[in-house]
Amino acid sequence: MKKLAVVMSVSSSATALKVMAIIKNKLGQTKRTRVMFTDNGKLTFVSGVAQKSVREVSQLDKYKACDVLILPVYGDDTQVQPSLAEIKMYLNTALGFSIYICAVPDKEDADMLETAETVVDIVKSNLGI
Repeated sequence: MKKLAVVMSVSSSATALKVMAIIKNKLGQTKRTRVMFTDNGKLTFVSGVAQKSVREVSQLDKYKACDVLILPVYGDDTQVQPSLAEIKMYLNTALGFSIYICAVPDKEDADMLETAETVVDIVKSNLGI
């Protein structure tokens, strides 16, 4: 198993909360749980949108002990620092995560459910669950 970061490009915190709830539900997590331990590793759901709480990418070091990280961030069109590209590069080069990026649609509809299902499949296959 390789370390994996699923970076979800979202348009708002509300969208992030919706898709995270769907993913947690499909993985069998409770709403208040942020960390899931399996025989093959540790999965962490980052609460909130990364750019709202992370001012410098080095703050992402707190996630280096994770095996799989699900991280919602604002898309590149939003003027927030650090940018999505900086986050992706730091996770890949400094922390050693393989990166999977997906865009999450605004509305809770079939497209959002399909995106969540894709993330769940990737996480399950990486963690072997």
